[in-house]
Amino acid sequence: MKKFKFKSDRKYLHGTDIYNYFVKKKFKDIKIVFKKKIIYQPKIINCTKEINLKNKLCTIEYNYNKKNFLFALINSKKKINQSYEYNEIEMYNFFKLYNNKASCNFKSKFSSIETLVALNKFYHNKKIKLKNWYFSGLKLYNSLDENIYKKYTINLKKNILNKFTITNIYKNNKKIGEINFIAHD
Repeated sequence: MKKFKFKSDRKYLHGTDIYNYFVKKKFKDIKIVFKKKIIYQPKIINCTKEINLKNKLCTIEYNYNKKNFLFALINSKKKINQSYEYNEIEMYNFFKLYNNKASCNFKSKFSSIETLVALNKFYHNKKIKLKNWYFSGLKLYNSLDENIYKKYTINLKKNILNKFTITNIYKNNKKIGEINFIAHD
């Protein structure tokens, strides 16, 4: 079992770490949905079809070589005892805000998913409402490239009561997917 670590001072497993662990080059039709925060080392269950696990925390789906894969994460009883340094605020100077969108175009050591999640969180706190926003879902046509140059635009598609949002993701003016965020007070 993979030993996940917390990002910085967070006390839950960050969605970007799930993405970075599971999603590889050439994956298509990627869908990740978070049901609850993951606070223990997750057990990874390989599912051949959608199953109804009452303690399911997250599902990861993708297509690789025309074959569909589905995984579910459930909590184990093993605590996550380690963390690693992470400061998304380092990226904020490179983000530009507009009415219903935000963009970035810079060179970065951060992964593409980390950049997109930070860009969304920045946009949400500045343009929607200052809250605790959490990455709750992702749909991508193809896996994100890990080019050192991060050039993305997000465009707000739906905002439900300033508590749940869907934003479209663009790379070089081409739509590549959607990302969801949920707010907690």
